[in-house]
Amino acid sequence: MADQKPSKKLENDIKKKSDKDSLDEQILDQIQKSEMPKETKKEIMAYLEMYSGPIPLPDILEGYQKLYPNAAKEII
Repeated sequence: MADQKPSKKLENDIKKKSDKDSLDEQILDQIQKSEMPKETKKEIMAYLEMYSGPIPLPDILEGYQKLYPNAAKEII
């Protein structure tokens, strides 16, 4: 019978995702619990952008493109 245990890579990937989710929650929690004004918290939360993936978002690619011609093409 085949071993049903997940591979080490899969275990590591799951742990990394869990760690990221936990860190995201901690950041959001710290903002909510802070003593800064409610309006400032709203602005931070509205601007707070989290992204994870192999290809950057278009706005980020555009920024790289402004710094270095053909950067977006090389990244993709």
